[in-house]
Amino acid sequence: PRYQRFMQSDQRVAWIPRDSTVSHRIEAGVNEGRLSLFAVLDTETMTRLAAEPGKSSSSGFDALSTMFLIILIVSAFIARANMRQGRADVRSAIRLGVFMASLTMISSMLVSHSLINEQATARGIFTGVLSAAIYLAVEPYVRRSWPTMLVSWSRLMGRTASGARDPVVGRAVLAGVLMGGSVLLVWDFGLVAFQAREGIPIAIDLRWIPGLLGQREIWSLTVERVTWGVIEGLSLTFLMVLSRLLLRRPVPSAVLAATLWLLPDIVALLAERGDPAELIFQTLILLTIITLMMLVLFRWGLVGVIVMNVT
Repeated sequence: PRYQRFMQSDQRVAWIPRDSTVSHRIEAGVNEGRLSLFAVLDTETMTRLAAEPGKSSSSGFDALSTMFLIILIVSAFIARANMRQGRADVRSAIRLGVFMASLTMISSMLVSHSLINEQATARGIFTGVLSAAIYLAVEPYVRRSWPTMLVSWSRLMGRTASGARDPVVGRAVLAGVLMGGSVLLVWDFGLVAFQAREGIPIAIDLRWIPGLLGQREIWSLTVERVTWGVIEGLSLTFLMVLSRLLLRRPVPSAVLAATLWLLPDIVALLAERGDPAELIFQTLILLTIITLMMLVLFRWGLVGVIVMNVT
């Protein structure tokens, strides 16, 4: 083991390839008999870890945070206007906000050493307020311009006797699962094909390795994925409404919404300054994903997009 800038481990091991042409190594560790580290490191990552720790920053995360903050501010003004005109569904917005805040705090509590902490509470409040504000802002416009987007959502929220058992909801869930699985296949097969073409050693994607740390980690990741899926679905719907209000025409509005949605990812890719071929490949994959999300949103509604992102 060479690098200590990982989570705590009381026993560390490392695997080094015998083939000198392979630049990857594996770092692993256990803490109190449970797996706490398993990382595949390439040359770039090893060089970064060998350097002195500095102030960390992420252009993509900063752009995403800025976008969510702008969405919150703009949606708050639109929601206020809708409430003044008596067009807002305040009851459903409050239910959604409480639901999202609860999910966010539960996800943090599952992996926290304390039941309640300030960070989890702040994240929960922000997520709940953001979700409620977006819903109050977009619901009247979506119901008037694209009513099919909210049919499955309305039935899922209990406006019919069948609720979650409604066939329309089931169809949206099935479409979301199929499209989400298709995105995963496109990404994985495309990545493998690109790496094989460029002669890059194929590495296992271990971003979700915390799931091996126990059931609490698994449930936390699951709840967090549900929360993020709802936020992504609502945010994409908000960008569609905002673009339609600005441009008035459907096709340019969809293009603008997709561009705004991809902006944080594009900023992150440009900040990495990686191989141009890899940048083009990842951009094409992102365009494929947003195209499928738009298709699901218009054809099967908000529930389909949420399930697709959760998948």
